[in-house]
Formats: sequence, structure tokens, C-alpha cells
Amino acid sequence: MNWKEALAYCESLDLAGYSDWHLPTREELRSIADYGKYSPTIDTEYFPDTHSSFYLSATIDNTDNAWYVSFNDGSDVYGYDKSKFHYYVRAVRLDGQFAPLIISADPAAGGTVTGTGISCPGDCHETYDSGTEVQLTANPNPDYRFVRWEGDISSTNISVTITMNTARNVTAIFEEEDKWEITTVDSDGMAGRHVSVALDPNNHPGISYSTQSSPYLIKFAKRDNVDNWTTEVVRINNNPGYGATELAFDSNSFPRIVSDDSPSNHSYSECNGSSWQTQTFSVLPARADISIDDSDFSHIVWYANANLEYRLWNGSVWQTHTLDASGDVGYDAQLISDAQGRKYISYGEWGHKLKFAFHDGSSWSVEYVDNLISSANSPHPIALTSQNNPVILYLDNEDGVLVPKLASKTDGIWQFETVPLTTHIYPGRKFGFAIDESDRIHISCYQKESVDSDICYLKYFLHDGVNWSSQIVDQFTDPDAGFTHTSLAVSPDGTIHIAYSDPVNYDLKYATSEQSQISYHSLVKSVSPTSGGAISVSPEKSDYDDGESVILTANPESCYNFTSWSGDCSGTNPTCTLTMDADKSAIANFAIKTFTVTITKTGNGTGTLSESTQTVNCGDNLTITATPDATSDFAGWTGDASGTGNAVLTGIISDKTLTATFTLRDLPTLVTDTTGWVTVPEGNTATFGVKLSAPPGRSVTVTTGRFSGDTDISVWSGATLSFTDSDWDTYKTVTLAAAEDADITDGEAAIQITASGLDSKLITAAEDDTDLLTLVTDTASVTVPEGETAAFGVRLSAPPGRAVTVTVTRFSGDTDISVRSGAELSFTDSAWDTYKSVTLTAAADADTEEGKAVIQISASGLDSASVTATEQEPPVNIAAPGLIPREDTADTTPTLEWNPVPGATNYRIQISSQSSFATTLAETETATLSHTPSEALPPGGIYWRVSSDLDYAYFSAYDHFFVTAATLNPPANPQAVSGASSVRLTWEPVTGTDIAGYNVYRFSLPDGSYTRISTDPVTGDTYTDDAVPAGDAAYHYYLTAVDADGSESTPSDVVSAVPGQVRLFIPDARGEAGTQIRLPVNIANADGLRMCSADIYVTYNPNVLSAADIERTPLSSAYSWGTALEMPGIVRAILVGSDEA
Repeated sequence: MNWKEALAYCESLDLAGYSDWHLPTREELRSIADYGKYSPTIDTEYFPDTHSSFYLSATIDNTDNAWYVSFNDGSDVYGYDKSKFHYYVRAVRLDGQFAPLIISADPAAGGTVTGTGISCPGDCHETYDSGTEVQLTANPNPDYRFVRWEGDISSTNISVTITMNTARNVTAIFEEEDKWEITTVDSDGMAGRHVSVALDPNNHPGISYSTQSSPYLIKFAKRDNVDNWTTEVVRINNNPGYGATELAFDSNSFPRIVSDDSPSNHSYSECNGSSWQTQTFSVLPARADISIDDSDFSHIVWYANANLEYRLWNGSVWQTHTLDASGDVGYDAQLISDAQGRKYISYGEWGHKLKFAFHDGSSWSVEYVDNLISSANSPHPIALTSQNNPVILYLDNEDGVLVPKLASKTDGIWQFETVPLTTHIYPGRKFGFAIDESDRIHISCYQKESVDSDICYLKYFLHDGVNWSSQIVDQFTDPDAGFTHTSLAVSPDGTIHIAYSDPVNYDLKYATSEQSQISYHSLVKSVSPTSGGAISVSPEKSDYDDGESVILTANPESCYNFTSWSGDCSGTNPTCTLTMDADKSAIANFAIKTFTVTITKTGNGTGTLSESTQTVNCGDNLTITATPDATSDFAGWTGDASGTGNAVLTGIISDKTLTATFTLRDLPTLVTDTTGWVTVPEGNTATFGVKLSAPPGRSVTVTTGRFSGDTDISVWSGATLSFTDSDWDTYKTVTLAAAEDADITDGEAAIQITASGLDSKLITAAEDDTDLLTLVTDTASVTVPEGETAAFGVRLSAPPGRAVTVTVTRFSGDTDISVRSGAELSFTDSAWDTYKSVTLTAAADADTEEGKAVIQISASGLDSASVTATEQEPPVNIAAPGLIPREDTADTTPTLEWNPVPGATNYRIQISSQSSFATTLAETETATLSHTPSEALPPGGIYWRVSSDLDYAYFSAYDHFFVTAATLNPPANPQAVSGASSVRLTWEPVTGTDIAGYNVYRFSLPDGSYTRISTDPVTGDTYTDDAVPAGDAAYHYYLTAVDADGSESTPSDVVSAVPGQVRLFIPDARGEAGTQIRLPVNIANADGLRMCSADIYVTYNPNVLSAADIERTPLSSAYSWGTALEMPGIVRAILVGSDEA
């Protein structure tokens, strides 16, 4: 049981003649623990049947969670939810001298309890001398109020005194303060008692109401999406002091109102968004109702001269139907529609009867609901459940007492339930009534504590599907208060909207909960896997009250076990208790039961089983097939199967054991005609014979193959042989073959003879290897030029099976020939067939005889080999061409020249980037004494040499020169031209087809670090820098050329400009005597600027020119020359610009 259940159980326990038992404190529980014992930690002689588990204590911690003591090891644990966890309970009683007191607050957040020697939370348990009087005080926390004491005290006083003559358990009950937001919508003090609240499609509330003093009006108030209210006049009311109204909204959020107009008229008003239009009907006024369907048609029901009249407005004409022409219809009628367009009407009859009218989409029906109600004129609000079942709220007359009741129709039957509202309700006043999407019932009304009370309450009632609860929304002090109406609506999100008239000040008011103050929580339960079982819930409801306790029980199916909870439940106990303080979910996890099917074999025979010992799921089927080997028979099953057929297990619900018995049959053996050894010559074959030792009684296939060993040995023929009872004793031939190989080893292989059901047999096949290991050279002779070297190769003829060292020496002959390198070579099985190089050299000598020498190659255990080396004398009287040295050049196809060789008619030229001429860039022959390469030579060092046809092998000494890379020139003659806030650059393009463009660099100091300002290479010959402001600062630039490979030239000359200033550029000029020199005055850098004047000085040599020789070219109308000041060697001219220049 949980903590609260344990407290109640111990206090109500009557055991051994005593009734003063209580739940022990943590200290009391620990006092009986025996810490010298374990699992359980208690003396079981005195406390038999103690579980090695948790026991509940009466002690709670500061968070209102309970302490538990474990009698597994004697430890204590806190922090467990008092209402959620269930553990064992042990009751305790004191002797008559002491009495324990346990106090608590419910809810824990609601407040604290203090008293004599005790303060909870913190100290919630104390023991007192018997007879002690303890004063307790309940202290509510903010937003809570004290309600009452429960347990061993029943009182609503905030402070109480309790006499401790026995164990006491006391709880202070707190509840949250009601939190309603109340707004005065219309404060003119004229609001009448008739109000109606409705929600538009956006769930914004609107209110229709009448005024009770002149001018008498029907008014409408609407709240926007930022909680601002506006009011407006719908029409003048011609029925002073009454003016019952009902409100509805169309799909465009436009309001429509039905109301009284005069003692003999009703009115229907609708707003098109800018103005109100009203229609008047000549019927006796009484409370009417309105509903709007999905087509925005208006449906109205009202009292019409003691009959019930229904009208439909389709936007152009009214359709009228009299639903009840009895002449006894009361003043009040209420209408509601469902999503399918069906109509539901509740109304009264003068004979104190409650009636109901229904339109099913094709026709109307009328029936009685209750035959004794308070009055035909009392309101009878109607609402629909989520299943479209009608529910009517009305006042029943039970022996003269007005009792609020609900009449609900389900499956065609009316059922009745009393609503626990106080009876002090004025019978003619309207209730607020609604049912939300979760079928919770909401009611608002005015009530008094007693008939004579001056206090009137506006109250809100809620039925959550199980219990009723109430809250005070507003209250008023007035002897006449209470005789007014209220209206209620509920948003889909649960927000409550109540409209009412203040019965004291006659202001129109609006109250909202901004989400219902009473919390409801959902419980989602599921099982995993879905076939594993189910969860039972007590109580089973769609929604639960905040704090409500719910018990869930996991019920596994027959083939499953419950394993654990997940979600908001935990643990392995199949029962879980949840406190619904929030939406909760619980998952019951099940595991399918498994069983072991043990499958074994026995007997002296052999065979196979289609299944082995395994674990199967509950309910599985299993079929096992026993197949005997060729040498055995299947004798049958024992255990949980029998017979000699398949063992079939169906719907397994327990462990199973099966045994298959195989018996051995007598069979022959394999026989060969050899003692176990066969020799096979390399590159040849050998045979042996196979037969059986006895008739087999069946056809026997014998297979022969190499089992292991030398892969050169294989079965050539006879790999498969067949024997029957007619030829079992005749040898049949198996032929083995030994392939030619390179090694010199006699390999061996195991040859296996097998037959199904018979013992196999092995014989050994030995290869007789005929190979010999020899030394191999790649030549029998070699020519060594005098003063140079020559080489030959050595290897082995086969893998040596060991490391072999080969020695190479001159055995005899010309001593000028010797072994320069490779005198000792090593070979292994991994490197035996690759030639290894031996280099010979022939020393230069004075003779002209071509000497010879025998070079011997030898290795331990092998026959020696030899190579004859012949010295080659150089040619006699043959001269090499004399080269004409070549200078370094940038020309990549330079012409190479040499001097002739007497008697030569042709020459061979070699060109290389290496002095060794190991590789060549070009090699060709020509009959001339020069050569120009057909392909460009690369930059860098170049070597070349020439030989003649007298002896092409006899080359000249090489000549060496460098080919330098082509130089990329920068652009020439850069110019910088100033603008108002820019600089324009021009230059002369660099010639060459591979020029990709030009990079532009800028800096404010001529010797500073320049920065590239062009993102990509500039094509063309101009570039404008727009990122320079006008001022005194000079900007300096240079350019580089870029080729297609991205190579960049050296910088051009630096040019400068000052944006916003005019600068003249006059270049220096030179000329031959007697020629005319023209000095251009360049003012192009004055782009966009006005030049007023400029001084120009021309310096000359007076020994050559005179001032008269200097002419000034006439200018355009924009400029003119001013007077000039002449001095020896200098002419000053003034250039003047017009205002427009």
C-alpha cells in the first residue's frame, strides 16, 4: 500500500486487544533493525516473516516525500512519492505513557503546519507525554487558502488544540485561490440583466446585452485579439427594462442578435461589418435563441403567442414553422445545432413540463422530458456532448424545493442527474451552460448562501466526468442581488468565458479563466509488443482530476511474462499507481515465454538431425527429421516424441526432450594393391589399384584425391570409382601424375581414398625429381672497350632450396680485363631466376692487341660456368669532330656547329640535359656541319656532342651552354589621369599572343608596399580606380603583365595622380638639327574638372634656339594663350581656360 493508505490502515487497526496502533517513524523502524544480520536485517525469532525489502515510515522529508527503511541491509531512503510507491507496512504502538503525533499539509505546496514542539515540513512527527495539549496552526502559502483539518481533527479554524492521549494523525487541507481575470466591459451603469456571450470563429468573445435605463438600447461588445473591448449600439429597445438577447457569429465573424423589441415584437439584427440591419416580427416577446449553420443561414426559435415557432433565414427570405401548437408553450426556448445540421430545442410548457424538439435533417419530432419542473418560464439551456447527445440543465420541483438537474439523452433514453448547486437560485434567471470537447460540463450562475443573505456570488461549476467542483468568480453585497442572468462559453483550449451584469453597479462584466482553473490530465497506455498482453486501469476514464490516483495492472497473455514498466510507470511490479498531476503515459513491457527443446542422438550408428538443441518461443511449432548415414539405420525417437518418422511438436508450452537412436550396419573396408607408397617420376605417371574387402550390399562410389602435400602431384584418372556386389573384389586403377617443375626437390603428397560410410584410406605419392641446379649466364661472351666497362647477367636454373653464394673471377687470359663489380652474388628461393649484373672493365694499355680473358662463375656444389671477355682497342687515326662552342642563349632552337673530320661524310649529333648522355633530348644524323633542333629546347643547361661515320661510337668531348627563359616585359608608357574622385590609368599593351591581361597595384607612398586592386587581370589598355576620394593625397600606381601560365612581369614605371586637381603633363622632347619639335600640353587628366589657368615654362638652349623660334599653336575657344615672359633660355606662357572649360 502507499503512504496514505498505510497511515489509515495502522490508525484503524484493532489488534491484540489494542486500537492505538500507528505507522512507525523512521527512528522507530531502525530501532528494531539488527545490523549484525543481513537479508533480512532483523532478528527473525522475534520478527518472523519480515521481508528483505522496504517498509514505510511515518517520517516525511522537506519535499513532502516519505522515508523508507530497507530490511535488506538496514539502510533508510527518502524521496519516494508518498502516493505512488507501494511497500510493506509494520504497525507499532506505545505504552500508555507516550503518544505520537504525525502532521502533514495537503498539498505539500499549499502551506505549513506549526505547533508546540513541531513544525512541518521538516519536523512532521513528534512523540508527546500522554495528556499533553498541542496547539497546531495552518499557515497557507501565497496563492493558497486554508480549507479545513482532516484526520483526528475536524475543524475549519486555522488554529486548533489537540490532546495527546493516543496516537494522532492530522492533515491541514489547503486549496489554490481561485484565479479569474475580470474586466468591466461597459461601465455606464446601465447594463441590464439580460446578457449573451458567444465566440467567433477565431474564439474571440462577443457579448450582446440590453440597458435597463433610458435610453433603452440593445448593445454589442467585442474583444479583439489583444484583449481590447469595444461597444456599439445595435438598435433602440422599445421594450424598456426587459430586452432579452441572444448572440451568434457567422463564418466571417459578423454578429447576429435576436432580442425583444416591444411588448408585441421580436427583432433580428445582423451586422455586415460596417452597419447593423434590423428586422421586426409581430410576436409576443420572450427569451428566444439563435443558431447559425455552415452556410451562414440563421435559425431562430421563440415563444410565439403560446406556441413554439422556428424560423430559418437563408439570406433573402424567412421560412417559418410552428413546431408546437399546443398553446401551452412557455416563454423560454433554447436552440443548438450539430455539425450535421441537426437541430435540438429545449423549452417549457405551462403545465410545469420540460419538452424537447429535434430535427433529424428531414422532419421535426417533439417529446416530453420531465413532467414536474419549477416553471415554464425558467431557462432550460441545452448543450451537446462529443457524441451529439443532448443535455438540458433545468430546475426541478421536488416537493416545493428547486433542485438543479441535468437531463441527458443517450440511445433514445433520457437519464437524470442532480447538480450539487445550492438551492438559493432565483428560478427565472438564466444559467451559463456549456459542454466542452472532452464532455466536461461547465455552469455559471448567481447564488446566495441563504435566502436572506446580503451576499450574492457569481459561481462557476465544473463536472469532470466523475466529480463536481466549484469556484467563486465574483461576489456582491446587496439585499436584492442575485436576480440577474449570466452566460458562459468555452474555447477549444479550455478557456472559460463568462458574461454577466453587476447586480449592484449595473456594469457589464466579463470573466475569463484563461484556461480552466481545474486541471485535467490524460493517461495514454500501451503495451510492447502489442500481442503481449493488456493493461487494466482503475478507474477507467478519458480524463483525470489533478492529483487523482490511478492504478494500472499489467495482464500478460498466456504465452508472455510481464517484465517491466516504462514511461511514467517504472519497476517490475505488475501493479503501478500513478498520481495524475500531469498528462501521463505508461508502457507495459512483456517478453514472450521461451522453452528449451533438447535434441540428442544415441546408439552406435551415425546420422544427422535437421534441428539441434534450441530455444523456442511459446506456441511455436517444430519438426525434426532424423537422417541415418550410409552405414547406419534410424531406430526411432524416445522422450517427447516416438516412432521412426519426423518428430512433430506443435504449440510448445513447456521444455521438451527428444532422443534419436541410430544403429550401425556392418560395411566393407577399402583395399589398395600397394603397401602405402607410390613413386611418380617428374613429368610422368604412376598407378595403383583400389577394391573393397567384401560385398557392399549397395552401390559404393569411391573418390580419390590429393589430401595434402606437393601440388605438382595430382590424380590423373580414376578419381571416381564405382563398386557393386558383382565387382567389389576387382582392383580398379587410379593414375597419378607428377608435373614438371623448376625445383630440384622430391615432393610428396598424401592421396586419400574415401567412400560414404566407410573408413578412408591414405597412401603416399613421392615425386622422383629429375631437375639439376646449374648456373646460367645471359651471354657466352662480352666485349669490353679499352678504358671502359661492359656487363653480363648471372642467375640460377631453379630454386636452390637454400642460400647460394656465386663467385665471379678472371680465371685466365688478359690481365687488363678484371671484374669491377658483382664479384660475389647471393641467390635464394625467392630470388633465383632474376639476372644479377657482373661488370667487367678493360684497362687502357699501349698495345693495339685485343686481348681475351676467361671469366669463371662458380658456387659451392654446382658446376662452374664461364664467359669469354674480349678487349676492344680504340680505332686508329680516327679524329672526333671539333665543336664550335655555343654561347648561352634565349633561343630555344639554337644552331650548333662543328669542324669537319677528314674522310667523314656524315655526322651524328646527340643533345642532352645530362653530361652522361644517359637520356637525350634529340639525336639525329646530318651530312652538314651544323644542326638546328626541330623542337624547342627546355630552359637550363644543354650538353651536345658529335661523332662521324668513320666511327659513330667515337664522340667528341661535349660542349655546354644555357638556354634562358623568355622575358615577360611590363606594359610601357603608363599614364595616370585625375578625375573628381577617380584616377584613370592608360598604358601601351605588351606584344605577344600569350598575354592574359594586366594587374594594377596602388599605394599612397611611392616607396611603400603596393596592393593589387584589380581582382582579375585587366584586358585592354585602360583601368579606372573609383575608390579614391578628392583631396591633397597623391595616389601611386604601377602595372604588371600576366601571361596565360600566370607568370607576372616586373613592375612598370610608377605613375601618380591627385584626384580633384588639375595637373599638366608636358614631356621632354629632342630632335635633330633643323627639325621641328612639337611639345604637346597634356591636360587629359582634368576629367570632369574646370581648369582656369596654367603657367607653362619651356626651357631651351639659347645657343641653338631663340624665343622667337618658339611658336604657340592656336587653341580652341575653350583656352587662349596669355602673355609670355621671356628670359634667356626660358619662355613662360600662360594658358587660360574659359568659365565653361
